[in-house]
Amino acid sequence: MSRERYLLLYAIFALSGAAGLGYQFVWTKILALSLGHEFASLMGVITAFFLGLCAGSWVVDKSWLRNVNGVRLYAAAEVTIAASSALAYHTEPVVAAFASAMLGEIPAPFLQWAVSFALPLFLLFPATAAMGVTFPAMERFVSRTLLHPRAVAGLYAANTGGAVLGVIASAYVFMPSFGHGHTLLLFVLINVICAGVVLRLDQTPSSQLLPPLPFPVLLGKRPAIILFMSGLLGIGLEIVAVRVLSQVFEGTIYSYAAVLAVYLLGTAIGAELYRNFARHVNREKLLTGLLLGLAAASQLAVVMLDMARDMYRASRLALGDALTSVVISEAAIAVLALAVPTLLMGAMFSHLVQDCRDHGASVGSAVAVNTLGAACAAPLIGVVLLPVVGIRGTLAILGAAYLALISLKQWVPWLAVAGVIGFALVVPRHLQIMTLRQGEWIVEYREGVLVSAAVVGKGSERNLRVNNRYQMGGTGRDAMRQQARQAHIPLLLHGDPRNALFLGIASGVTVGAATRHSSLHVDAVELVPEVLALLPFFVPQNAAPQHNPRVRLINADARRFVRASSSRYDVVVGDLFHPALDGAGALYTAEHFAAIRTLLADDGLFCQWLPLYQLDEPTLRTIVATFLSVFPDAVAVLADENLEFPALGLVGGRLRLDKPETSNSDSILAQHLEVLDLREHVNQSGTFLAGTHALRSYMGDAPIGTDDYPRVTYLAPRFAAQRGTLSYGRLPSLAASNPAEVKMIGGDERIERYVRARNTALSGQIAEREGRFTEALEFYRASRAFSEDYKTAHVRIILLEKRLKH
Repeated sequence: MSRERYLLLYAIFALSGAAGLGYQFVWTKILALSLGHEFASLMGVITAFFLGLCAGSWVVDKSWLRNVNGVRLYAAAEVTIAASSALAYHTEPVVAAFASAMLGEIPAPFLQWAVSFALPLFLLFPATAAMGVTFPAMERFVSRTLLHPRAVAGLYAANTGGAVLGVIASAYVFMPSFGHGHTLLLFVLINVICAGVVLRLDQTPSSQLLPPLPFPVLLGKRPAIILFMSGLLGIGLEIVAVRVLSQVFEGTIYSYAAVLAVYLLGTAIGAELYRNFARHVNREKLLTGLLLGLAAASQLAVVMLDMARDMYRASRLALGDALTSVVISEAAIAVLALAVPTLLMGAMFSHLVQDCRDHGASVGSAVAVNTLGAACAAPLIGVVLLPVVGIRGTLAILGAAYLALISLKQWVPWLAVAGVIGFALVVPRHLQIMTLRQGEWIVEYREGVLVSAAVVGKGSERNLRVNNRYQMGGTGRDAMRQQARQAHIPLLLHGDPRNALFLGIASGVTVGAATRHSSLHVDAVELVPEVLALLPFFVPQNAAPQHNPRVRLINADARRFVRASSSRYDVVVGDLFHPALDGAGALYTAEHFAAIRTLLADDGLFCQWLPLYQLDEPTLRTIVATFLSVFPDAVAVLADENLEFPALGLVGGRLRLDKPETSNSDSILAQHLEVLDLREHVNQSGTFLAGTHALRSYMGDAPIGTDDYPRVTYLAPRFAAQRGTLSYGRLPSLAASNPAEVKMIGGDERIERYVRARNTALSGQIAEREGRFTEALEFYRASRAFSEDYKTAHVRIILLEKRLKH
């Protein structure tokens, strides 16, 4: 075979690697929608994927496939990947519905683990097993046509380098442009192309092929142990790095893609360096050096990960806030943290597999054992080790394990192992990455398998912070007021709710406020168990919902719970989900909103709160369009007149403002509502911001987000990372809508005047914030003239006149 044909063969194998990692990336997102975003679900998908690869690699060198031409076997595997992937994609909705029915609302842990593993294994096993065939099959062909049959490192470098392109193309181009389904079908086409091209290249005469290898010998005990452990420890280090860097980076889908791409690129370069420079090094000495290097690199990772926050901040300040700048910053920090260990991992995999082949063992079996170790990493390290010994302890144990692999007979490595384990026992369990502002301190810190959660104190305030980045409620005066109003507004707009569902709990202040309605029973769903564990730190402000007999706290994925629930609710409230957070985009799809609609009672309401300060115009318009596709008569309400953190509520269902008042019949509730300026009917109805016609005009031709194309997932990160944006920038266009639309849902002249006054005062607040004080004063005076019920305008006039005098 000519050199040009060899180069094309390696290019095709790189393209195959791109499709393989592209599949993994897409399927992880698709199955998370079905199984939920709990840790069990995410780890189940990864474990099933690796087990399929393991099985495929294992069967390649069995007697019934041993003498099959490598190229034909490879082409058959590519066709199988394409066909089974397409079939799995069209079968997934039916299988997912069956799995949802099995899991129910609150599945037992063992059942959830079993289903989360069985569903992806059932769907993906044919495709992943065929993927496992491709590497040994290609190695079989190349090694029989090269004069120097040491093809493992070169093929691994090409395939893994292609995987880098697959991750980048999937996350940054294909999925944002085409959605999940079309991206997956694009990879199906790539598999077919790979199969066709390699068959065209297979023109090597039989006389030029090296004789087939004899029946492979069994893997030795020590090589098998090292292969298994290197797979386990390598993926274990990836899990730890992703977990730590999630507290540093923006936490979007692009953040995970950057870390994964760097990890794969490092292993590809390591394999290529091994191919070019390590052929003539003593094999045992090289293995010892690689293991020592990995042991040291795993401990160096502690230092690098600890420095990652400051390095990332410096990079962002230097490069700016554009999405490309954020991606470059995240990738650069991932390189600094992972470059050394991944280079060594790529070299060691190539060395181990090539050594097995050179000694007559099967390449397929060697790869299978290594992949089996990788499959065990998620449950053993992610589920068992991380929660028990923390991040620092886990990295120390990884280093000790690498040292232990050097030799089972030498006492010196075992002495080093003892030293590393001792280090793990005395260092703090947590690698706490917390950015504290002046006057802040950590009240409580919890490190979980999904996120880290902390209660941060400042003066008398307590705030909940997740992954060092996402503020999720607190006890500050303004925050308390807005959180409480987010509970009361939808409940009061309903008029007489008996049961309610809250999706998202955070500090518990919103759920606690709902318990002020004495006849209300509440179900509240929270994904992160550490958040539930921190609820006592926000007592008494959250009214201790964990001890209220009328409240049922549920640790579950909101999407999965909604689809599995058979309950009916008068009111459903969606919390202020951070739209850019990886996974949160699934809570803004038409399918999710439709599932919520099935839970509503005949006169039920659904209110989805939106953080306007985290949404740009295209993202907000897409959410509005999606909501209106399910609730065609939806309206918008405003949580409070907080321009720093404005929250918009989209309300769907049977909303009527001419229902009789019920709040004043409960004196305790009435006093609470008085403090929140919600006691009077005009105040409650006056939260109206925009009617259906105004929302339809605002959304324009914005596309609808679906499970197959969760547009918010890809749109929101482009805005979330920007600094210095106007938090209220989307508010003026909505506030400019016609207040008369309130009459279409039962409002009267009094409410219309109140809404008009409130909207005018909002324009005054904006003018005041921008330094246009005279104009602001004119707005406030006009607001006061519109409605006597709107008291805020009078207060602002007094304050601003005093300010102007001084």
